[in-house]
Amino acid sequence: TWGTVCDYGWGTNDAVVVCKQFGYYGPPTPYSGGYFGQGTGIILFSDLNCNGIESSLFSCLFSSSIGHTTCTHSRDAGVSCLQQDGCTTGDVRLVGTGSTISQGRVEVCYNNTWGTVCDYGWGTNDAVVVCKQFGYYGPPTPYSGGYFGQGTGIILFSDLNCNGIESSLFSCLFSSSIGHTTCTHSRDAGVSCLQQDGCTTGDVRLVGT
Repeated sequence: TWGTVCDYGWGTNDAVVVCKQFGYYGPPTPYSGGYFGQGTGIILFSDLNCNGIESSLFSCLFSSSIGHTTCTHSRDAGVSCLQQDGCTTGDVRLVGTGSTISQGRVEVCYNNTWGTVCDYGWGTNDAVVVCKQFGYYGPPTPYSGGYFGQGTGIILFSDLNCNGIESSLFSCLFSSSIGHTTCTHSRDAGVSCLQQDGCTTGDVRLVGT
């Protein structure tokens, strides 16, 4: 079940934790007072107190027990994330022409450098693995041929062959070694992710108006 976060105590360090889960490492802007509209259902956290180094909001300090707060949805917290070049191996981002929080050219971090994915063999199961990292569990649409524009730098993967159950593209089968392919950026892979109600504890999504 998806739930919101109360803005009591909501600040930059809490927003950092959320944005890191989406592969954004620039300084975020936290929003309060239902800035992006009011959610519905359970309010999971109140008085969050993150250090900014946690991998999930569940690892932060917060008041009371999960889902038990007197807060209302008029105080739903939000965030605006900012991209910067720093990254951690395995992080994924969606960028390029026409990109949004749920679609774009797939770029993966390897040794603190962002790289693209070749569309040779790129398909639905590969796209599923990417979208799950952003908390999207609906059937994705894979794109090929540099649909979201051509990236630059290293092309990490070619001929990916994921089952769809992996937690990262690094856990999938692929041809040759990482970063060694004859593919060009004209074949950069992309994806459009689709939200559905299913989720796994700790997943994060950014929604609202």
